[in-house]
Amino acid sequence: MPQLTNLAFFRARRGQTEALGAALAALVAPTRGEAGCLNYDLYQSIENAEIWFIYENWRSMQDLDSHMKSVHLPAFLTAAPTLVEGDIDVRRFTMISTPATRCPQFFEKEQVMSCKGRNIIVTGATGDLGTDITQRLISQGANVLAVGSRAGGFPRLVAACSGPGPLETIVADVSDSKQVLEYAKRACDLWGQIDGFVNNAGIQTPVRPIVDFPRKTSIA
Repeated sequence: MPQLTNLAFFRARRGQTEALGAALAALVAPTRGEAGCLNYDLYQSIENAEIWFIYENWRSMQDLDSHMKSVHLPAFLTAAPTLVEGDIDVRRFTMISTPATRCPQFFEKEQVMSCKGRNIIVTGATGDLGTDITQRLISQGANVLAVGSRAGGFPRLVAACSGPGPLETIVADVSDSKQVLEYAKRACDLWGQIDGFVNNAGIQTPVRPIVDFPRKTSIA
């Protein structure tokens, strides 16, 4: 089923620009939480501050219809005549091209800038997804400590990873708080600080973030 795009343009009544903007901004969070909402973004014109614009994408017409019946949208539409000059200009489109989050070239450059030289722990590193994550980080220049439940998976991981970033490995059970502290301490011993943590390991028991452990079990 094609993705549905909804464009809505609003012109504020004189003296109601800020009030209209606030009313539209109040729709963002609840709408993003609705089933079928892919994105819901609010914009204000640079040339004319009275012009507001909502860009939204939905999985289906049924999802958009449900949105139109939500509690927050009808409440806004009731107040709209006092805030909006003229009619709301609504235009609907269906996507023809294949969806893409962003230009691949931009994504690559952005990630290289954000990961280069960063110290990152990756758990579940020897699985298929963990290997892909680790390889991506290493290729972008990150320092990675790969955590795996079995040493036997590391040769495959090491063979798959190439790039400017160094790769360190450690065997640990991420459901064991003592072992969590051990690999965190290993990262601090290697680099002095931890910049990122990819919690990729699949476990059944709850694990607290490292920063939540009491000071008496500090890794410093």
